[in-house]
Amino acid sequence: LGGCEGGACRCFLGFAGLNCSTECNGGAYNPCFHNGRCLSDGSCDCFPGFRFPDCSCECPGGAGNVCHGRGECGAGCQC
Repeated sequence: LGGCEGGACRCFLGFAGLNCSTECNGGAYNPCFHNGRCLSDGSCDCFPGFRFPDCSCECPGGAGNVCHGRGECGAGCQC
């Protein structure tokens, strides 16, 4: 789902892959919960302070003060 220019596809928001047939984690209308970047395989690269495969969990303290500056946020979204 996208358009092609110069022999390459440019996917619409929420879709990825060579032919734009892969839906991003979080769904086409909420890719990566708008807390990360959708990669070509449909997985998410979460912004700092967000976790889970779809970037839906904000770490304690918020993105600007992860774990209140006293630790690191793990994969389980806990300090």
